Amino acid sequence: MASSDILLEVTDSFDLKLSLPVNQIPTQYTYNPNDTNSVINLMFLQADLTEIDNHLILPKSRIPSDHAPLIVNISINEEFIQEKIQTIIYNSEK
Repeated sequence: MASSDILLEVTDSFDLKLSLPVNQIPTQYTYNPNDTNSVINLMFLQADLTEIDNHLILPKSRIPSDHAPLIVNISINEEFIQEKIQTIIYNSEK
């Protein structure tokens, strides 16, 4: 079985889909002028979430790496955020 087939099988089993970037540009930039830049970084997202159905590639943020970061914005409805602060009391046995 080819690696690509295994990747598709795994992503399907987790209900993931390949995310398409908003900006169709390379994700890996070569330092060798004889080589070409390529798209080797992939992002998989949950298949049924339309809120996060694509991502953005940030080529200017790649320095010093040769890989551009991939980002996705996730909207969070504040009414569902629960904040809980836990502390250990000074000199406790915990």
